[in-house]
Amino acid sequence: MTAKHHPLGVIPLFFILGLAIVSRLLDFNGLYGQDAHEYLRLGHVYAGLMAGQPYSAHSAGDAEFAVGYPLAGALLARSGLDMRTAMQCISWISAGLALLFFDRCLQVLSPGARAQSRWMFTGLTLMLSPC
Repeated sequence: MTAKHHPLGVIPLFFILGLAIVSRLLDFNGLYGQDAHEYLRLGHVYAGLMAGQPYSAHSAGDAEFAVGYPLAGALLARSGLDMRTAMQCISWISAGLALLFFDRCLQVLSPGARAQSRWMFTGLTLMLSPC
């Protein structure tokens, strides 16, 4: 028995592309709040370390931030993107994966639900949830 793929499964991809387009149209750089600036700084530090720049005791900072996000941004920045765009791409991808995960959870919790119903509920949850 093969897995049945539904065309609505591309919704997270369209969501990611939509976020990218809206961010570019509105010239949104994603840097709101102190944490965003610190993550961007850490991304630059990790990119510098990957490029062979010497480690400075003051470069990584004393903050207790998760290292995965700036590290993923630094890795993506090695593809030629600037650090700010790379970090935004990581955020867009994680938002799309969160949508996909939410749909898969709904699929497990209500196996008889149609794909259209699950994605409608996913969309309503996304639009009505506080950010």
